[in-house]
Amino acid sequence: MFPNDVNFLTLYASSINAINSILADQAVNYIKHYLKQGSQNWDEVQEESQGTIYSIKPMLAKLLITEGKYDQASEILNQIDNSKAKQIVYDELRYFRMKKTR
Repeated sequence: MFPNDVNFLTLYASSINAINSILADQAVNYIKHYLKQGSQNWDEVQEESQGTIYSIKPMLAKLLITEGKYDQASEILNQIDNSKAKQIVYDELRYFRMKKTR
């Protein structure tokens, strides 16, 4: 049970937010490492993949946008060339295209 102290509740909420942010940063770093490692064996990945590799970049872009890292997300969105992957991030692609034209 939580104490009724407002200071404690504020500290608790801040701690949870900080932990979630750290976990999200770790996930971003892990996915980036995975993408770099995978790009070295891209021909192998293309042969053995059943399409799931195409969902990694869109999910990474969404995660970066959630974390407020818009420049990195934009770079990854520009690298997406698969039509199924583009459908996953359709709204994000539209947003960044509109932002460029302004």
